[in-house]
Amino acid sequence: MLSNQHRLPYVVYNHDMEKVPADGIPVPLKETLSYSTTVYKLQEAFNNVTLPEENVFRDAILKALD
Repeated sequence: MLSNQHRLPYVVYNHDMEKVPADGIPVPLKETLSYSTTVYKLQEAFNNVTLPEENVFRDAILKALD
């Protein structure tokens, strides 16, 4: 079993639309999901990533605009 030192918590928030305040006041957030992963799984995910060429998205947009 891994200790808590090796776990990374994630918390997902969404706007709490049940508590919409007056105009001009930010909508509060509410926690909708929480989970954790290990540092080892995170490391593994990034070690196996093949990134696209630099500026590939910029080049595609510029080509589409021509």
